Amino acid sequence: MSEKNIYFITGNHGSFKGIKDYYHISKEIFKNYKIIKKKKIQKNSINIVIENFKQKDVDEIIKYKKKFNSKIVLVLTEFLNKKAEIYNCFELNKNFYKFIPFHRFTNFNIVVTPLLLYLIGLIFYFKFEYYLILFLLIIFLYIFIFNLTIAGSYYHFKQFIKKILIKNINLDIKKYRKFKKYYIFSNKKKKIIPRAHNIINSNFFQKIFMYRYFKDRYLQVSKLIKLSNMVLVSHPSIYKDNMHVNKNTHYIFPKIKKFKPNKPKNNNRIFKFSGDLTSYRFSFFLKLREKLLFKSNIKNSYEIFLRNIELKKKNFIDINERHKFKYSFHPKKNYEWQFSSPIRYIESIKKGEIPIIFQKFTDPISKKLAFYINVNSNKNIKKFFLQENLNIKLLKKNIIFYNSKVKKNNIKILKKIKNLEAQIGK
Repeated sequence: MSEKNIYFITGNHGSFKGIKDYYHISKEIFKNYKIIKKKKIQKNSINIVIENFKQKDVDEIIKYKKKFNSKIVLVLTEFLNKKAEIYNCFELNKNFYKFIPFHRFTNFNIVVTPLLLYLIGLIFYFKFEYYLILFLLIIFLYIFIFNLTIAGSYYHFKQFIKKILIKNINLDIKKYRKFKKYYIFSNKKKKIIPRAHNIINSNFFQKIFMYRYFKDRYLQVSKLIKLSNMVLVSHPSIYKDNMHVNKNTHYIFPKIKKFKPNKPKNNNRIFKFSGDLTSYRFSFFLKLREKLLFKSNIKNSYEIFLRNIELKKKNFIDINERHKFKYSFHPKKNYEWQFSSPIRYIESIKKGEIPIIFQKFTDPISKKLAFYINVNSNKNIKKFFLQENLNIKLLKKNIIFYNSKVKKNNIKILKKIKNLEAQIGK
């Protein structure tokens, strides 16, 4: 391999869009190297991999590291929920959540488990205790031998079991239907099982799938942190959680070149939001409207902003980079969220935008590179928008301080990369 090549691995991500910022940051940090995008880990080379792994990805990385002298630079971007031992999902705020195997909640298991419980309930209701083991064996044989699809499994499974019960145990079908009507589909207050459509119509399954996704991400990356040759993180909190696991942990922050603030003449280009427009964020933006009535041009621009984002409610908003905006909004994604987004602020500044945040974070990057607005203080909001020149001057000063810190961090990273190159060359 050429000593000047570093491979940026994309195969463990469904879309390049979600990791493109880190690709460009890698090109800036390793500007004396050629950063090459590849789907899979490369032999005898330095590979940058951004966390979001399945088991097969982890197995492949470990294999290439041990057998083919591949060097791994692991990038971590998610926040650890220590109580639940899961990434993000901070509504899981009790220690007992760590014992729930969310990663086992596959589509298949979510269908099969209720059926198992349902059958066991039937057995005890009709006093078929001595058939319990037989029925459980039938379930597993039926599932794995016939390999039912998830869509059709419930109906076929139910019919299969019903035939066995009627034929061999003289099941009273009228009593069975009465049981089903009363305990599952009844509107009566005494029902013990929620109506099926109430569960489906809720966000229950969405939450379960999200917990499964982030639990599995956490478990998979936990196998690699210590094994990686270097770990790069996108936030001080992530650094704090991982530096004791791998001592070669550093920040992945780019240098910011001279700040050139955008000066759009079009009212459509004053305010910007990009990212996942959650219900929480949209509600927040609606409430913010009441605070921006003090100046007609600010009010009109914000009304245009609201109309634009309303069309994409509950969707991911991706703004064309050719469009230039004066301000970019960075509200937290949901009520429980407690972390800043340094990479988003940095990217906004590089595009000529002034980042605005609405939570008073304590990390140094948020303090230096974003402007906090207290939405409960009309005076604070008015003051911010009326001192635009002062804001720009302060931001430029803070960028100089930030760049000095990033330079020291990146020197350490490049030194480590040189050491890895030497190990490959042996």
